[in-house]
Amino acid sequence: MKRIIVVAGNPGTGKSRFGMDVEEPIEMWDVENKNTDLQNEYYSEKLINRKDLLAFDNTFHEDWYATYLNLKKEIDNLIKLGQEVKAKKRDSIGFEWLVVDGVSPIRNKCMLAKWLHDHSKKITGKPDRKQPNEFEWGDINDDVRELLFPLINMTVAGIIPNLLFTAEFKDSYESLEVFDELRGKIIKKSVKSGREPAYSDYLGYKLYTLLELHTDVKTKKYRVVCTKSLKGIWDADVTDKSVYDVLLSKGL
Repeated sequence: MKRIIVVAGNPGTGKSRFGMDVEEPIEMWDVENKNTDLQNEYYSEKLINRKDLLAFDNTFHEDWYATYLNLKKEIDNLIKLGQEVKAKKRDSIGFEWLVVDGVSPIRNKCMLAKWLHDHSKKITGKPDRKQPNEFEWGDINDDVRELLFPLINMTVAGIIPNLLFTAEFKDSYESLEVFDELRGKIIKKSVKSGREPAYSDYLGYKLYTLLELHTDVKTKKYRVVCTKSLKGIWDADVTDKSVYDVLLSKGL
């Protein structure tokens, strides 16, 4: 069964651990190099290929454009392997799960750095742009899809058996009508209303199982809320369980 999964949650809720605890073997791409010790201590027997993609400049500051280039190189290499599988020059891609940890920094840091590079004076001959505007963020979302959709399409084609992304939540807002005493009239104000997954604008919903991971820090209890799957919407206690166990129990 082909699986395309997004595990979303707030920072520190255990998305990386949950994403790693799947059927072996794993190809693991860590965009922020943040889980090396955890992965090597508990999951090293499963990780046939682990790639730390975060790059640093000469002064050891994070270099997100170079990180983007590292990620693109890995994707291009995987596309070549996929072409060999399709041409029957090799039996398989070489792993059962590709885990990309995580898609949020790919969009918010890597692809932003690419946009800034592409709009720098060195490239355009015009003054450096400092930040994209609201509409240009739409272009960045398109760049994310262009970068990652070959992975998704290779999974749909059965070349990558299972694909899992981790993603972070973002603040959600709603528009409320409030009385502005200074202006003496009712105005619309954007008010924070909670947290929601942050990937739909740039990753889409193509054949996904969408899992939201919720953690009670005090009790160390984990619960998954599935907002989309072939088996519908459901939730499950996943404390001391792997994502693979949960998916099998639901017939996914």
